[in-house]
Amino acid sequence: MLLLAVALTGCNSEKTAFSEDVEKVAVGQLVEDYFRASYTIDYSTWDGEAELQYATDRFAEKLKMIFPEYRKSFAEIQLTEKFDSIEIGNISFDSDTSGKVECAVQGSGTENGVAFSQTMNYLVEVKKVRELWLIENYYVQETS
Repeated sequence: MLLLAVALTGCNSEKTAFSEDVEKVAVGQLVEDYFRASYTIDYSTWDGEAELQYATDRFAEKLKMIFPEYRKSFAEIQLTEKFDSIEIGNISFDSDTSGKVECAVQGSGTENGVAFSQTMNYLVEVKKVRELWLIENYYVQETS
């Protein structure tokens, strides 16, 4: 009886097998899309909403709590910023549903009318929720 149940359910499972190469592509694209959204800032219109679609519910709530302070800060320094590039480094998986990404993001813009360019290195935690990879958290590693 057990063998019959395994035979019937095991072969017809809807869940696809974890393929690290496929998942790395998906996670790399997620991280690029997230930083492209989060590095697109015009102090006069920025509300942060564009980046929330890439975040887990828990992380989105955390971001929403800090957005008012960001808005105030961006307005005070009249920040405009654009995404220039991203270099995805190591992508590793802790399990089929969680992992980490190391990346360097290049952005440029103006702060109080003065041009700047910066590179920030991040460690990004990702989580798969309902078959979709999302940002769970990130940590700034260094800035140059």
